[in-house]
Amino acid sequence: MLASRYQWQVASRAPESLFASFPAQHPLVVQLLFNRGYTTPENIRGFLQGEDAQENDPFLLRGMNAAVGRTLDAVRKREVIGVFGDYDTDGIAAAAIMREALEQLGAQVVVRLPHRVTDGYGLSEDSIESLVAQGVRLLITVDCGISAVAPVALAAQRGMDVIITDHHQPPDELPAAHAIINPWLPDCEYPFPELCGAGLAYKLACALLSSVGLVRDAGSPPFSELNAFAALATVADVVPLRSENRALVTAGIEALRRTEHAGLSALMQVAGVDPTTITSRSIGFALAPRLNAAGRMAHPHLAYDLLTTKDHARAQVLAEELQQLNQLRQRETKRLMDDAQRQVEPIQQQEALLWVEGDDWPAGVIGLIAGRLAEEYGKPALAVAVGDAEAVGSCRSIPGYDIADALAAHGELMRRHGGHPQAAGFAVANERRAALRDTLQADARLRFEPAVMRPQLDIDCQVSAQKMDLDVLDRINVLAPFGASNPEPRFLSCGLTLGGMKTVGNGHLRTTLDVGGASVTGIGFHMADRARGLSQGQTLDVVYSLQENTWGGFSRLEFVLQDLRAADSDPRSNGE
Repeated sequence: MLASRYQWQVASRAPESLFASFPAQHPLVVQLLFNRGYTTPENIRGFLQGEDAQENDPFLLRGMNAAVGRTLDAVRKREVIGVFGDYDTDGIAAAAIMREALEQLGAQVVVRLPHRVTDGYGLSEDSIESLVAQGVRLLITVDCGISAVAPVALAAQRGMDVIITDHHQPPDELPAAHAIINPWLPDCEYPFPELCGAGLAYKLACALLSSVGLVRDAGSPPFSELNAFAALATVADVVPLRSENRALVTAGIEALRRTEHAGLSALMQVAGVDPTTITSRSIGFALAPRLNAAGRMAHPHLAYDLLTTKDHARAQVLAEELQQLNQLRQRETKRLMDDAQRQVEPIQQQEALLWVEGDDWPAGVIGLIAGRLAEEYGKPALAVAVGDAEAVGSCRSIPGYDIADALAAHGELMRRHGGHPQAAGFAVANERRAALRDTLQADARLRFEPAVMRPQLDIDCQVSAQKMDLDVLDRINVLAPFGASNPEPRFLSCGLTLGGMKTVGNGHLRTTLDVGGASVTGIGFHMADRARGLSQGQTLDVVYSLQENTWGGFSRLEFVLQDLRAADSDPRSNGE
């Protein structure tokens, strides 16, 4: 009998009084908002009227006045200004934002992005020396720098001032920078601290441009381009899509729909994204992976050059190169995932934490492997690329288990480590690799009972599939853009008949489902393995989200499958 992969958890129904307060709204909208923490008529009304999706004054950020003053002084003195970013979409987009803003001011700008393997994450002393050699007198970091105590000290010795903009949690010891812009600093009273790195770069850019009299017009360059870059990064970095982030992404999507920007237009073209219908899903699943492919498989400057070129022919060449790198990344991800699952399957029932490794694994892909494993098995997962003398690991965790804290508790075993509660990384000497693995495994066993762990799938509500149509999709899209903390609505419908199925693309499952005599297409990404348990005419319970599929000028509703089971399965086994 076909069983579900996840433990299904259907949200509680909202109070009837809440539905009664909004008779003009589709009941699903009220239920979805209730599930996302909007539990009173007042805050639901505030959401629907856009009251919480507002941008804040950038000068509310501690350090902003000092950063703007020093930057404008550097522009006036014709000093070379350096920008140092990161190798992911957030760091790349943040660097592009700063370059665009600084060039609007007439500054001389040098941009440096680290190579994932040869440079590693963050500002280094070698990078400082390189920037000094290029004549940089003021350095602005984006999406990094909050822990760079020694590199910032070296910069001061070399006569370089440093402004740090970073959204990562600050350590106890801060660098002695000219200014630090980080909303998580204890004495920063900025009302929304959950901006990504490019979001903070955007705030600095807005502060700089407004200080010289450039009035913000979100619909016109350069602000429209800055907003588009910030939206790409905000979705890609999986920060909560609420409040100011919601405002940034909403404005950025509008900018992407109208853009004539060479790089953005070429990126959407190779990704098969129609600008007029772009959504946060398009960014997360089509645009961001191609930008990230540069840092994963080659050098992040390829993606940065795409975002900053004004030449449409050059943009097309760069976009095609990113397309090829992304295809290589997909092939490598499949190879590594197949290898990882061969390692995991024999032991996953007994282990509280999953550790997989390979000596021919590219470091740029291991984060994707760790993420897939954590999602599939519901356990913290570590994917490790083993080199000649050192192993580099990427970690993804589950709610309630702080993997960065777990690493920090055993920092003496590693050469370096860091990250967030749900995503972290480390480097360890090969001879200490086994000790680190066993120690982390023992710690995890104290927290979890391996045999009973099962990933949970949160479901917004159970509905009749016959009632789902494009009008319903339009109604619930009032909640868009979707992302972290505001996930795409997920529904459960029972008793659907499987009309047909086939595997497509890179391991995806395409189905046709009979819904009250009508046929609805379902697409399950990375679900081709489920075909083995399916047969035509089978009755299924299906968990899915909705999307509009437009082809040949016609639109139809499509189910994006999340999980499924035989309809006669015991629902108690699935958490209902």
